[in-house]
Amino acid sequence: MSEQVPTIKKNRLFPVLILTFISVGIIILLAVALRQNPQGASNALLGKPAMEFSAQNIREPEAQIVLSSFKGKPVVLNFWASWCVSCREEARELEAFHREYGDIIHVVGIAVQDELKTAIEFADSFQKTYKLGLDSTGRINVDYGVVGVPETFYIDEKGLIQHKEVGPVSKATLEAYYAKYLPKKS
Repeated sequence: MSEQVPTIKKNRLFPVLILTFISVGIIILLAVALRQNPQGASNALLGKPAMEFSAQNIREPEAQIVLSSFKGKPVVLNFWASWCVSCREEARELEAFHREYGDIIHVVGIAVQDELKTAIEFADSFQKTYKLGLDSTGRINVDYGVVGVPETFYIDEKGLIQHKEVGPVSKATLEAYYAKYLPKKS
């Protein structure tokens, strides 16, 4: 009987070692993933032409918002959702930027993973007046590599993606980034 005890311990040691190696591997993967810059995922798009899209206009459901119609002026392309808490933080900021600079820089919002009715209710509650579209198929956010909302792309007047902001944006951040297009304040 004393000979079976070590055998049982050996049989239990192998699964413990396997679980230990798997656990260490998962911890290492998580540590590497958490140290990644969320802005880095979009670097492949920087300097490249913004992907053309057509989205249902939430204010005029029979109309479409087409990105190429804004060519010649810079575009703030913001991905948002009515259920997104951070999108609420930035809603007034985007609207304030649009109201002040909308004749110089287009602001376009694309609702993702949302329903038309709730997107309209959200837009109404924040008195949004800039162009708002609905990505009903999810294709636009996939093309842009959006992994969460809000995410905002800064597109120059030539239609090239110059920057991607992950998380809510502020009017001040937008003014700083687009300063070369804005009138000089005295």
